Order: sequence, then C-alpha cells, then structure tokens
Amino acid sequence: MTTPSVVHALRPYQVECAGAIHAAFKVYRRVLYVCATGAGKTQIFVDVAGRYVAAGRRVLIMAHREELVLQAAERAQRMLG
Repeated sequence: MTTPSVVHALRPYQVECAGAIHAAFKVYRRVLYVCATGAGKTQIFVDVAGRYVAAGRRVLIMAHREELVLQAAERAQRMLG
C-alpha cells in the first residue's frame, strides 16, 4: 500500500497572494508576483498552477536553474499528487 501524497495547506498570506494572482489573470494576460525569500513562492505558484491544470488548462513553469525546476516538480508532486 502506498502512502497518499502530503497536502500542504497555504498560510493566510499565501492564500491572499494566490487570490490576487487569480484576480490579476482575469484582467491581464501575464502576471508577475514578487515575494521575499522564504515566503513560499513555490507553494503559491503550485497552488495557482494546480487550479489551472484542474480546469483543463496548460501551465508552463520555467526557472533558470535545473535544481529549481526539480525542486518545484517535487513540491508539485507532493501538493497535487
């Protein structure tokens, strides 16, 4: 038997940020958000991307370092399954 993936709940400020991103996408085609180190940018973008994927949309996530891409993929796997 395999253990289910761990779902990480967003913190209140992360929920607010994700909501602002979704609201911005209703107005703008491209959105940029900036958070301080340790604020949970990966958690936030995985949540945002997961909602679009669940709605049948495609999402492209890019980073300038392979280790960041692998880290984000691992987090997405843990959060979204």
